[in-house]
Amino acid sequence: MEDKRRNKEQFESQLENLGSIREMQLKESEISGRIIGLQKKIQYAEIEKVNYGSLLEFLLEYEQKRDVESRMKKLESTLHALKNELKQVDKNKVELQNMNRSAN
Repeated sequence: MEDKRRNKEQFESQLENLGSIREMQLKESEISGRIIGLQKKIQYAEIEKVNYGSLLEFLLEYEQKRDVESRMKKLESTLHALKNELKQVDKNKVELQNMNRSAN
């Protein structure tokens, strides 16, 4: 009878271990699922990082382009004003030359 009780206890112990093995397998499966999920999140984050990098480059180029265009407009305005001033100076020069010719 004692042997049977020991056998019973041994079998119960083995059953407990089997239960814990199942639990471990379940936990392992859950952890594997989490790992796969995290790996996918990392992939998505890396793709998003590349996309943001491209967007940043585009925005910087766009901002630089706007800055250059703004400077060009200012230069065109200055150039126009200088051309007008040159015309006025040329006009004044011609008038002075005509006055000098008339005086001589």
